[in-house]
Amino acid sequence: MSKSVAGSATGERPASKLPVFHKDDPLSASQLNAVAEAVRRILGGVQPPRQVAGRSRNLVALRQFKVQSLQTDYLICREWDGYTEGDADVRVALPWLLRRTPHDGAAARASITYTYTDNETRTADNGASTETQVIIPSYVASDIIYAERGIFGGTSLNFTDSNGNDIPVEWLDTNVDGRAWAKQAGS
Repeated sequence: MSKSVAGSATGERPASKLPVFHKDDPLSASQLNAVAEAVRRILGGVQPPRQVAGRSRNLVALRQFKVQSLQTDYLICREWDGYTEGDADVRVALPWLLRRTPHDGAAARASITYTYTDNETRTADNGASTETQVIIPSYVASDIIYAERGIFGGTSLNFTDSNGNDIPVEWLDTNVDGRAWAKQAGS
């Protein structure tokens, strides 16, 4: 017969009442199913959290992409499976603080005003001094990035297609490389 292990007097963490089986103990189908379910959970990993429970089946997707070029607020990329590059261009939104449009000449953020020279260079002015900043590490063609889609609220970014239609940018760079604005050396 099996018994549960609930910890010991030595202060060890309880083993969540896991069954202990002994040789010649009969096993029921429910005991075997419980063990099988525990193994499935271990091997299956953790599912991503639902953004809004019960509203839709809006599941988050994560993919690799290869950078083709940097635009004002997004990247032009191609899907990448580790071996083959896709044929279609996919727009991937930059993280909010790396985007140009919301910050270029806008009201000061933390008493600093930003003026952009191009998509990768800006001047930060706090009223007393200025510094030139660049994105470090920079986005370079063929860089591999990871992007996600299906975020509740979207990316808050659209692009205009060749017919003049505003199309939502669905993918967002997760910025696993930790890109950020930094003072340009020598400035």
